[in-house]
Amino acid sequence: MMKALLVTFDKYPNGDAGAIRVHMFAKILNGAGYETFVISMGKSTNNRIIVEDDGINHISYRGNSDNAISKVMYYAKFPIKLYNYLKQNDIDIIIHTQVDVYSLYVIQDYGKRKKIPILYDSVEWYSESQFSNGKRARGYKQNDRYNMKYIQPPEAVIAISSYLEKHFTARNVQTIRIPVIMDVSSTCIKKDQAKDCVELLYAGNPGKKDYLANFINGLSMLNEDERKKVRFTIAGCTIKQLIDLCGIDEYILELVHDSIRVLGRVSRSQVLEEYKSADFSVLIRPVKERYAQAGFPTKFVESMCCSTPVICNITSDLGKYAEDGVNSIILEDIEPEQIAQTLRRIICLSANEKKEMKRNARNTAIKMFDYHNFVPVFLRFIQTIKQ
Repeated sequence: MMKALLVTFDKYPNGDAGAIRVHMFAKILNGAGYETFVISMGKSTNNRIIVEDDGINHISYRGNSDNAISKVMYYAKFPIKLYNYLKQNDIDIIIHTQVDVYSLYVIQDYGKRKKIPILYDSVEWYSESQFSNGKRARGYKQNDRYNMKYIQPPEAVIAISSYLEKHFTARNVQTIRIPVIMDVSSTCIKKDQAKDCVELLYAGNPGKKDYLANFINGLSMLNEDERKKVRFTIAGCTIKQLIDLCGIDEYILELVHDSIRVLGRVSRSQVLEEYKSADFSVLIRPVKERYAQAGFPTKFVESMCCSTPVICNITSDLGKYAEDGVNSIILEDIEPEQIAQTLRRIICLSANEKKEMKRNARNTAIKMFDYHNFVPVFLRFIQTIKQ
C-alpha cells in the first residue's frame, strides 16, 4: 500500500481552519487507497501514532507542557523528528503547509532523493498592514519568502484562490486551485423556526482583517424600531477587543447594546451551532488588501455548509460563488450608510424568501465546497506532477 504524509504546524485534528483543510486532503488520499499519516503540532499524542476518525494516522510533535520555553523547544525539535520519521519510512507523496524553513528543507530533500510528488498547500499571502512593523515582521517575511522564493519546481502547489494560482503558474510551478473544502454531508442543519427578528452572526477574531466596525456603525444608523428587528451575535471576541482591535466607539456599542450579543471566545462546535441558528452571517473585508485577494474565507464556506446565506462584499474568489438575493446579500459598498440600507433590505425579506436563500446556500456548499467533488481532479493532478 502506498503511503501519504501531510505535515503541518496546525493544531490537527481539532484546531482551526488550517487543520480542517489538512483533514480533508487526508480523507481524499485515504479514500484513494493511501495509508495516510499526519504530523502536526496539535494536542500531544505522547509520541505515539494514533488513529483518528476516518482511519487517518496522526502523531503530534507537541508535548504536554504549555510553558513558553517548552513550546519553543517543540518547534525547534520538529525538523529533527521529521527527518528521523522520513529516514525510517518510505513515503510516496507529501503535502505540507507553511512550516519552518528547516522542516521545509527536510521535506524537499526527501522528495528529490526519493523522486516523489511534494505539494505545498498555499492558503494566504499576507499584507504588510496586518503587522505593526510591516514588512519587517518575521511572519510577513517567512510567508512572503514561501510565495516568492522557497517553492520552486518540481514541487507543486495547491492554491486556495485564483490569485495564488495565477502567481505560482506564472513562476512555472504546477498548480491546482482548490478552495476551502469540507465534508458538507456531515454538517447537519436545523429546521427553520419562527423568529421575531433577523438573526445575524459574525464568527472569528476580526483584528485588522474583517471590517466589523463598519458593520456595527451601519447597524447604529438604523432607527430604534429597525434595530429591534435585528439581533447581531459576535462569536470569537470580547467587548474590549471590539474597542481595542476594531476601533469601535464605546458610544456606538452602547447605542446598539440591545441589538448585539457578544459571546467572546467559543468552541468551533458552538460556532457551528450559532451558524445554524442564524439567518445570515457577516463577512466584510478590504478589497484592495493582498491578504483578502489571496486567501479564501473559511467563514464563507462554513456558513454555506450550515445553510446560512452570507452578507458580504466581493473579495478573493467569492464572486464565483456568491449570488445576490440567491445565496448571499452582496455589498457593493462597505461604508456604514450602505450597510444600513442593506440591513433595511434584509429586515423586509419575507420568511419564504429567507427560507429559499438558506436552501440555496446549502446547495452551493454541496456543489462547490464538498471535498468529494475534488477527489477525481486532485488525484489526476497528482499523477501529472513532474519529478
